[in-house]
Amino acid sequence: MDAMKSIGNSEEARQLRLLADDLCTLLRTEAPHLASQAGYWEAELHARTAAGLLAYHAVIADPAPSRVARMLAQRGLMMADHLSAITEREGERGPTLVFAHNVHLQRQLSTMSLRGMNLEWWSAGAHISARLGKRYAFISSVLGSAKEREIGEPAPDSLEGVLMSLAGSVSLLGARALSAALSEHRLTRTDIPVQAGYFPPEARHLALVDGVLFIKEG
Repeated sequence: MDAMKSIGNSEEARQLRLLADDLCTLLRTEAPHLASQAGYWEAELHARTAAGLLAYHAVIADPAPSRVARMLAQRGLMMADHLSAITEREGERGPTLVFAHNVHLQRQLSTMSLRGMNLEWWSAGAHISARLGKRYAFISSVLGSAKEREIGEPAPDSLEGVLMSLAGSVSLLGARALSAALSEHRLTRTDIPVQAGYFPPEARHLALVDGVLFIKEG
């Protein structure tokens, strides 16, 4: 959290960013010759990762108030670029299934409150949705309760509370039909401890998902 402790803006780091950028450019300019050779996909992976991480650490070293939001945005962009490379490589074999936190895969603007900061950024899912259009489908996970994570029973007028009475122990529901059946004004849960790792979804965002996987008890 302290920008002054980061090495991302050191002279060595800045020089390394220039070298990485030059190597990435060389890899792209030689793509017609190299793309058919074994190891090219992995070379792209390493180049993309190196450039992305160096950019990420440069943001960490920037003391500007927006640094944490920019860190999250850079991380989301790196995830999206990796996913784009995977879908391009695997496209002829069929769809790619990705499992990650809802916030990483959702279409809407991601938000989080951290140490008095209200952070906003576009996650990997938002980028991939923009790139793939209708070829991208997002199934949101929704949790009822989880005693080991100190998540109790949801309030009846919350999205989770409604699903507790409508769905089984594990249910896959069509989001648009569910959205039409529910009011967008359902309360968002506020009883989730930070350490639980579960960000309660908002009913108003159901129109931006393609399905809901509801787990009654985790």
